Amino acid sequence: MKQHLQFQLTDAPAGLLSQASEASYQWSDDELGMQVDGDKTVGHQIPNGKGLVDFVYLVQEKAKVHSVRRMGPHAVPIAWRISNAKNSVGGDNAPPETVEISTRVRVSTWSPPGSFLKVTGGKFQLDTDMLDRVKAGGLDDITLTRTFTIGDAKGSVIFDPNAHPVLKGVDLTTTLTQLADALHARNAQLIAGYGIVGVPGNDDTADRSKFFTKVMTAALTTPKLAEDHADAIVDAMDQSGVPFDGINFDLEVDGLDKTHRPAMQRFLQRVARRMAEGTPKNRLCFFAPGGFGGNSASTTKDGEFTSVKWGESQMYAMCLGQANLIVRPQGYDGASDHVNMLKVALGTGAGQAHIHPSQIQLGIKMITGTGQLTDAQIQTDCDMLRLNRVGLITWDLESVGNVSRQTLIDRFVGYSTHLNPGEAGPGTEGQPFQGPLGPDQLAVFAAAKAKLKM
Repeated sequence: MKQHLQFQLTDAPAGLLSQASEASYQWSDDELGMQVDGDKTVGHQIPNGKGLVDFVYLVQEKAKVHSVRRMGPHAVPIAWRISNAKNSVGGDNAPPETVEISTRVRVSTWSPPGSFLKVTGGKFQLDTDMLDRVKAGGLDDITLTRTFTIGDAKGSVIFDPNAHPVLKGVDLTTTLTQLADALHARNAQLIAGYGIVGVPGNDDTADRSKFFTKVMTAALTTPKLAEDHADAIVDAMDQSGVPFDGINFDLEVDGLDKTHRPAMQRFLQRVARRMAEGTPKNRLCFFAPGGFGGNSASTTKDGEFTSVKWGESQMYAMCLGQANLIVRPQGYDGASDHVNMLKVALGTGAGQAHIHPSQIQLGIKMITGTGQLTDAQIQTDCDMLRLNRVGLITWDLESVGNVSRQTLIDRFVGYSTHLNPGEAGPGTEGQPFQGPLGPDQLAVFAAAKAKLKM
């Protein structure tokens, strides 16, 4: 006798904005894992465009939803949290059972590596107190502000000699490997940084800006040149010997403008492909374009940025169709309209990017003062981010005057409470939403725990 059991997928939390809901994507790429009592195998069922699954099985036993996952846009499926799974008996006249899904969003901060070091007996050592605070705060990753950069006129890629003043003369490979291991043992990732930030009067930065602009300009007619520089960066990261989990780009490059968009997209997507498909698999690529600044309220289209030309070279839509590519717009300086930024990123209107919310983290400054956000305002922003299923990254652990880095990292306890109430913690397979962990990452975490006896 055939048994019919219907399940209706619904989005959580209450108040989730439609632009962030799976319903707005007609539940495409989602699937339910179904299991019948007495059978250890899991059969996967695809919902219709309204999120309804009609499960038919031949035995008079109970059946249950074993899992719900999203198969894209990342290389590893997103594992939804099911808040109300039941073990149910089918029946032709039974109403559909509701299956409510939610997820944790990625929580990150930009930081120089020195934030996690201390000097003991004249030598640098890891600051285990700061590292334990990372775990307590529910952070998924620490993203280094500067790790790699252009080394010469030919475009070689090297460890950035200006990564942090306290690191001069330090063996970076050893120090950063120790930092990576310590974070991995605490279920957090370490993301490398590649930054070119135009500083007036800084000849070193100007030379790097000129080289990068030259490559992206030439790549408009010879696209392979963008991929060549992308490969040089990934190769340098792989050859460094440090077990980085991905790389973040901050490309505030004088000389770039909207004409460079095709080359920039090719560059970023090439890095993302290398991250997703290389060894280890499922590493991540992030990029941090400008926010909308003072013109935020009037900005309605992806890529509009009237303050500086380089801001127009990078668009949210560059994420579309590319696994493991995540945008981190710099929504700094209280003038930036975060609500409007996310509408442009997630919306479907004319000129809006309509990227999936699993491909965006909003950058917010951890600073107080005129025109800035207070800690309480950031927590309010976290409530807004949760309703958009958008992650958070803050700038940064050493940029806030006299406020200690310990005080700053402790604020993440509050941020995580607002962003991820009731959700699983870092280190859960298939999560966080922005760049879910797969078996390769969990194996790295386990190896670090064993190495450090944690």
